[in-house]
Amino acid sequence: MTKGGSIFTFGAGRLGQLGRPTNGRDASGLPVDPVPKEVTGIPLHETVKSIGAGFYKTLAVCRSGYLYCASEYQHEQCGKGPKNLYNMTHVKEANYVVSAKGGYCHTLIQTAAEKVFSMGYDFEGQRGVGVLDDENSPPATSTEVILSNGETAAQVAAGAIRSIILSSTGTTYTFGSNDVGQCVPSDFSKDIRGDGENSGIVWSPKAVAIPAWAGPVA
Repeated sequence: MTKGGSIFTFGAGRLGQLGRPTNGRDASGLPVDPVPKEVTGIPLHETVKSIGAGFYKTLAVCRSGYLYCASEYQHEQCGKGPKNLYNMTHVKEANYVVSAKGGYCHTLIQTAAEKVFSMGYDFEGQRGVGVLDDENSPPATSTEVILSNGETAAQVAAGAIRSIILSSTGTTYTFGSNDVGQCVPSDFSKDIRGDGENSGIVWSPKAVAIPAWAGPVA
């Protein structure tokens, strides 16, 4: 992103993640463009204040509170829409957005009210919606991620198949895949599947025991 708020992308564009048309092809015939070029689709009246990227995904948060996305789209990780988004497209399910982070087939959205919403695939608990009554029915396109004791969010971060929320009180919450201990909640007794305390899935936000002086999460 430039100082003026323009977004330039380059690299592979097979599933729309560059957010603009691509004319080049690699040796396999797949769309690719190694030259930085500006994305398309964001209205001229919008001012971009931050950007994010995930697996086959580019995100842009504007000062208006609108979120724009270009992405592989099979799991509605940027709201309802066509299979792939090849231009930056307004995410209609998100409003008053201050931050957005992308993981593997999921997106975390933080709002001005310090709430967090998740979109996309939830096969490893990375959306933080808890254990569903019917595992064959996916969660709604956009769902709020609820923290303990009514806490609100100061920051969000997303990895491949795990998510992190730093609360306004400084508590760090994790959820998602925990097969190698990457979520390690302080309470393993609830909402976790798998063998051993450092394995399985953390389906809803759990507090992590880390030093009180810990800063930003990533």
